[in-house]
Amino acid sequence: MKKITFALMAFLCTLSLKASVIVGPITNPNNNHTYYLLTANSWTASEAEAEKMGGTLAIIDNASEQEWVFSKFGEYGNESRNLWIGLQETAKEGVYVWVDGSALNYTNWLPGEPNNVLSTEGYVHMIRTDNPWQHKGGTWNDLPNAGQPGPPFNIVFGVVEIAPLQSEVFPNPCNQILNLRLSIDNQQQATVSIKIVNMLGQELLSIQDIEPLQGWLQKVINVSVLPTGTYFVLVCINDKQQAYKVIKLN
Repeated sequence: MKKITFALMAFLCTLSLKASVIVGPITNPNNNHTYYLLTANSWTASEAEAEKMGGTLAIIDNASEQEWVFSKFGEYGNESRNLWIGLQETAKEGVYVWVDGSALNYTNWLPGEPNNVLSTEGYVHMIRTDNPWQHKGGTWNDLPNAGQPGPPFNIVFGVVEIAPLQSEVFPNPCNQILNLRLSIDNQQQATVSIKIVNMLGQELLSIQDIEPLQGWLQKVINVSVLPTGTYFVLVCINDKQQAYKVIKLN
């Protein structure tokens, strides 16, 4: 037991406090979501980085997405990789939920998993292809937050999924009033701000501390003070920014 404890502590010390991007964005043509592969880290550190990027660890909706994600990242750079996904155990043993609250309609567990063999296994990954038991690569297994202290689960890479923003700015061209409607369903504790800049990047209007309602941001912007011309509306949600080109007629 002491050997396992010391090994786990040593492994934790090698982990950075922040995961960083290895590759991405890569767009899945089946759902138009973008994905990134992160450096190896704990599940919670990987999820925290995913949220800063405007997404979560990958939410696997079906067999097609499962196959696509593992084909892109499971052996990226000719390295067989364990991959964190956005599935975690609740306070109730054996009950798992997606981090964004999505329904668990699809699973790809290894036979006998999840088994919580170490008593702290509450986070889910796709197993790497070259595992010593010859399990099928990409099937799911539960692990502790930092993985296990030894091979083959001592290094796990996070896969980030970011859904495209569902939004519209109207009317465009506009006159005195511009309407913004933006979905923020996948944002957690969203901080939203709006800026309007001219073609030189000079800020002309700024709106802060906007409160989203039921997963949607709806805002009426008075642009009557702006002269005729072309502008960019910059919508910032946490660390992610979306730009909209608009034309004001009069």
